[in-house]
Amino acid sequence: LDVPVLSQWPDFPTGCESVSAVMLLGYHGYDVDVTSFVKNHLPKNSVFYKEKGKRFGPDPFEFFVGDPKKRNAYGCMSPVIEKALISCMKCENRVRNLTGAEFDMLCRDHIDWGRPVLVWVTIGMMESYPGNDWYLKDGSHFYWPANEHCMVLIGYDDQHYYFNDPYE
Repeated sequence: LDVPVLSQWPDFPTGCESVSAVMLLGYHGYDVDVTSFVKNHLPKNSVFYKEKGKRFGPDPFEFFVGDPKKRNAYGCMSPVIEKALISCMKCENRVRNLTGAEFDMLCRDHIDWGRPVLVWVTIGMMESYPGNDWYLKDGSHFYWPANEHCMVLIGYDDQHYYFNDPYE
């Protein structure tokens, strides 16, 4: 699919999710840049604190953890970008969270119909491992998945999947 290609460098070193979302929005005719998407639509939280000897921090399923303009930020998971896209598009029924879907289903049900898809993967498809950790407000222990990354699935053939990768 002919999805506009954007880079997260140099302005958004940890903003792959937002840059990928803006690529998707551009494909669908929305005139928004990454700066305004991050400023006006992306829920962000960078507050970490200690309580009873434990480090607590934001839930990456509710917020972008940190600031996507900073190298030491973390990122966010799909529900955060889902909310940001709905906010930007002002239209809830055009966004679907397909967490857990297999690539063949994404291709058959979306790419074949001209709909690119945001996918959470790892940088360079490297193995992920538990990175930094903190506790969430519900008391659960969260480990950031090292190498977490977001790209746009734009096509496939018999042997490959094709992506717009804001990191490369």
